[in-house]
Amino acid sequence: MAYRNARRRFGPKTRERQSRHLLLFAVAISALEATSYTALPPLLPRLVAEQQLTGTEAGVLVAAYPAGTLLAALPAAMLATRFGCRRTAVSGLVLLTAAFAVFPLMHTIHPLVAVRGAQGVGVVVAWAATLAWITSAAEVQRRGQRIGIVIGAGFVGAMIGPLLGALAAELRPGPIFALLAVVSATLAAGSPRAEEPPAARSDRAALRDASRNSEVLASAALLATIGVVAGLLAVAGPLRLADQGVGALAIGVIFFGASGLQALLAPAVGRLSDRRGWTLPATISTCLGGGALLLVPLSHAPLASLLIIGVAHAAVLSLWTPAILSISAGMRAERVSQAYGAGGINAVWAVGAIFGAAALPALGLSSTRDATYVVGSMLLLLVLAALVGVRSRRPATT
Repeated sequence: MAYRNARRRFGPKTRERQSRHLLLFAVAISALEATSYTALPPLLPRLVAEQQLTGTEAGVLVAAYPAGTLLAALPAAMLATRFGCRRTAVSGLVLLTAAFAVFPLMHTIHPLVAVRGAQGVGVVVAWAATLAWITSAAEVQRRGQRIGIVIGAGFVGAMIGPLLGALAAELRPGPIFALLAVVSATLAAGSPRAEEPPAARSDRAALRDASRNSEVLASAALLATIGVVAGLLAVAGPLRLADQGVGALAIGVIFFGASGLQALLAPAVGRLSDRRGWTLPATISTCLGGGALLLVPLSHAPLASLLIIGVAHAAVLSLWTPAILSISAGMRAERVSQAYGAGGINAVWAVGAIFGAAALPALGLSSTRDATYVVGSMLLLLVLAALVGVRSRRPATT
């Protein structure tokens, strides 16, 4: 009722202006999230040398960010449901600002890990609240396009992050993290005043119903699979290419190019989802990615391997928009708060990414083992088959 009353208070022009402000805010949050995540790897060698970190300590530092994201995913959803998306997003940005500001001041492993973990917590709190906000606020006929724009901004951030990390390594970390802190604080101060999502179920019964919803479960499996395969490609892909004599620059260019391509294509994928439903782009991307993964073991020419792995990586990344739309549709079907869907997205992706980066290559025992790519391909195709099967039994909605 409060939501309907709010809509009466604001005219169409005001709502449209607020909607644009919310979209810009979500775009900025998405880019900042990806930037903060990808800025550390180029800086890591300098931190290892300056702080005399062991290999294990360096690994713990890298894992601190996704660990914070995983641990805070459900609490972030609870906060957004209880206190509202805007307050929760601003709270996450305040924490993120503080964590950015103090990170360069840390000089031993334990404070570094704690602050990096706090960055992960702040990001997931802000991101989950904002994603739930824009998913609920967007009109049904434009929801896919808006989610695609937001996801595309994340890919832009994924390209900016390594550049900032490299600058921090070559110059000093202080100014770079101060810049990130200023951006985060500016977003907190300029958060939109758009209408909050309508009240939705958020009790234990609602979560139990959502966890039993076949579409939600299949969508979660797809999100986890994206993390698994992306993690596999991030580890095994570069090592296989290096074994074939491909240089670091060429490897970097192909992964950088895949992210850039998705930054451009994500809005188009969203528009296609609005017109034809998300199952069509999901099917195209999964078949393309799964087929490319099957071709990796058959390719022994460096250029062919480079192109095939690049196609596989781009195809997997393009699944983000359909996956978010599918889990959002499942949450709406159960009338459960979108905040829990956004929190679940972060959690299942983090688990999948950890498994793909560590477990699958270990199962193959070597980066050149063909089994890891076959497993990744089969996971993609099986999860898509399950998801399309579930979707075919539901009314067609975005």
